[in-house]
Amino acid sequence: MSSGFRPTRASLLLILAASMLTLMGGAAVAPALPLISEAFPRASDTDISLIITLPSLAIALTGFAIGHLADKYGKVKVLILSLAIFTVAGSSGYYLGTVQSILAGRFVLGMGIAGMSAASTALVAAYYTGVSRTRVISYQSAAIGLGVLVLETSGGGLATFGWREPFLIYLIGAVILVGVVLTLKEPAREDRAEAQEKEGARARSGRSLRSAT
Repeated sequence: MSSGFRPTRASLLLILAASMLTLMGGAAVAPALPLISEAFPRASDTDISLIITLPSLAIALTGFAIGHLADKYGKVKVLILSLAIFTVAGSSGYYLGTVQSILAGRFVLGMGIAGMSAASTALVAAYYTGVSRTRVISYQSAAIGLGVLVLETSGGGLATFGWREPFLIYLIGAVILVGVVLTLKEPAREDRAEAQEKEGARARSGRSLRSAT
């Protein structure tokens, strides 16, 4: 664990919350698709279905590059920017008036999700080592699964008010964004290198003991 910044319970909860949103690309607005199709009768079925699938395409196309940016410029910085993109682009369907503009917003949303996924996973690796890291990764997996269930259910509830309302659920990103700004600190590169060196030393020591026996 980094000696410059020790993650607190609040830090862990915020990382888990950000992870929880990473599969929210299509889940939140999926229940509203029939209403969206009715609101835009001239739009093709393909265009309507892209509202769900386009974020995943954006993640596939930009995920690697965004992960590189997180390593180069800072994991917390990328997480903050990605949460801002997630909030603005995700909720854009509430106020945009054409299918084309909504689809553009959905692609940008996918870029934000890619950054959140890369940064939150990298922060787990940087903040935690050994058994603690394994435990946090299991928490992260559980949070992602829970997020799909909760957010899709919430989106379905909001869809009863209209097709635009499910897009408002993405505003949850603003709450997490504030918490990240106030709580998380950039892990020091040298501290991370020291942690890796210690892990390597422990592994070499373990192999030496097994050889001796």
